[in-house]
Amino acid sequence: MAKMRNICYRTVRVVDSKESCTATLLAAKSFEFLHGIAVGKEEWMPMSPITFFFLVVGIWTPCANENRYPSEFTKLWLDLGSDDSRIAYQAVLRMVSASEPSIAIIEEKLTPMPPLDRTRLPKLIAELGSIDFKLRERADRELGGLAELAIPFLKESLRGDVPLETRRRIEELMQRHGGVCLSSDRLRAMRACEVLERVGSQKSWELLKRLAGGAEGHHRTVEARASFARKKS
Repeated sequence: MAKMRNICYRTVRVVDSKESCTATLLAAKSFEFLHGIAVGKEEWMPMSPITFFFLVVGIWTPCANENRYPSEFTKLWLDLGSDDSRIAYQAVLRMVSASEPSIAIIEEKLTPMPPLDRTRLPKLIAELGSIDFKLRERADRELGGLAELAIPFLKESLRGDVPLETRRRIEELMQRHGGVCLSSDRLRAMRACEVLERVGSQKSWELLKRLAGGAEGHHRTVEARASFARKKS
C-alpha cells in the first residue's frame, strides 16, 4: 500500500491543451476538485490516488496528433473537401502558411492508391447486398475508396440479375464517384495536392511523387501527376 501511495503521488505537469495529453488536463481538474487548489499552466502537481487509478485503467490517453500537428489541422483537412469554395480556399491558404503540420496531416490522410485487385471486386459488389450490416458498410467503404476505378465494374454488374438493395447501393456509388459533381474525397485530394505544390519544399514534392506512383487513373494519382506537369511547364 505504501509503495502504491508513493507511485500515486508522482508529479505530472499541466501544459497547454494543444501540447498535452488528456491525462494531465483531467489530472489538474481532479487535483483542484480534491484539494481546492487551482493549478496553473506550466506548474507541477501531485497525482492523487484517484487520478492514478483512472490513468492506470486507461481512461486517459494521449492525443493522437500530439507530436505531428495541432488539432486545428484536423478541421482544415475536412475543410479541404468543402462544397463551399471560400471555406476550402481559406483552408488551402492556412495550410500553405504552416507547411510542416500541413505536410504531416496530408501524409497521414492521403496515401498512394494501391494497384486495383480485380479479383476482389466481384466479392465486394456481392457484399453490398449482404444481410450483415458490417459487411455491407465495409464493401461500400472499400468500393467508395476505389472511386472512379470501380465505376466500369459497377456498370457491368448492373447488367446482370442484381437484387434491388444491391442495385440501389451500386447506383448510389456510381452517382457519388462517377457523376458531374466531384465528391468531397476527390475535392480534398485535389486541394491537398495544391497545398503540397504551393508549399514547394523537398518534402512536399517527395510526398507528391509517392502519390503520383499510385494506381493508374485514380484521382489521387492524377492530381499528383498534374502537379508535376505544372512544375515542368
